[in-house]
Amino acid sequence: PSLWPRFWTPTFSAGETRRGTRVLGPTFGAQTSVIDTVRRHAATAALRYEPQGGRFTGGAIYTFFGMGNPIINLSARQRRSSAGFLVESREPQNMTPVQRELFLIEREREIGVDVSLTRRRVRSHLTASVGASYVWEHRTLLDAELNPERILAATRPSNSLPQLTARVGYDNTRVHPFSISPENGLSGNTQVRHRWDPGRPTSHTGKPWMDGSWSDVTGTLKLFKALTLPGFAHHVLAFRISGGAARGGGAHGMFYSIGGAAGEAEQISGVALLGESTFQFPVRGYPWGVKTGSNAWSTSVEYRFPLTRLHRGLGATPVYGDWISGTVFLDAGNAWGPETVNTSRGRVASIGTELLFSGLPLWTTSTLLRAGLAFPQAEKRRATAYLRLGLPF
Repeated sequence: PSLWPRFWTPTFSAGETRRGTRVLGPTFGAQTSVIDTVRRHAATAALRYEPQGGRFTGGAIYTFFGMGNPIINLSARQRRSSAGFLVESREPQNMTPVQRELFLIEREREIGVDVSLTRRRVRSHLTASVGASYVWEHRTLLDAELNPERILAATRPSNSLPQLTARVGYDNTRVHPFSISPENGLSGNTQVRHRWDPGRPTSHTGKPWMDGSWSDVTGTLKLFKALTLPGFAHHVLAFRISGGAARGGGAHGMFYSIGGAAGEAEQISGVALLGESTFQFPVRGYPWGVKTGSNAWSTSVEYRFPLTRLHRGLGATPVYGDWISGTVFLDAGNAWGPETVNTSRGRVASIGTELLFSGLPLWTTSTLLRAGLAFPQAEKRRATAYLRLGLPF
């Protein structure tokens, strides 16, 4: 424990691809954290660099535990997102309508405060939080070669937007010493957000990309049921469903994205080394952003079963193997709206299997490595292999 940084860990992000073009390239950076001896004050800071665009992202968060309950967080961060679309424009030489592919990069700078309460019981955990923040948006329009667009321009390249957020979460699942998964219970959370656009002209009210205000509700529910079948642990039936709906001028056709294989951050350093940990609507076998919209949902059904107990190390090497389990799964999801942007309602789905290895790297903390193979149920899409840390949910 120290309020002076004593370490740093590398970070990596794969970037974002829109319409087959890597709009935001991979980012590389570092992260560190500090905490005082009596654990009243803690802070985390991260900085990443994107060589493709010469851009920086990152942020810092300070947490005060001195009141016990509630916990207070102060944060500042900068992040980027992207969008891709077709527009019709007229060439200056002959005024002939031409369809062109454009990309939009949106930079958000945000400062905020968050207050969270926790109610712990022997077999349940309830959390609630309320936060307020202020966001500065800046949009940059790029052509098909990712150069600055010279003919068209964003109607409102910069906005200043206040935002309120409220979250509630509940968990009463159980995990036993030999469990391969949460068992016999439910876990869920819901979030409500509202963003205002005080600088919006009246004529822009409700217009996508011109009105920056929006409201949205998102939620996730997970159910687990243990089965007493042969093996060193219970077999588990697991179910997850996530959904979201956004309204307002800022709820454009790129508001939510589905796809990707979710993972967890590495437990020793807290860094997502093998894929992102923030996928809200994952569908394994498809790239993140395969479908987008102002409404979205995704669901997973899994059968998890134990295979074998290892319970051995590898000589003097600081690696210990605990157990191996398997999973078969079915994923599905969809995103659509607003109607003027995206009218497609066709869902995407995949089936697949995963092999999970639980171990103790560096003899520090239990880590779950997950290797999967997903088969998209769509034409012209091949099976996808992936490697992640932690359970998918």
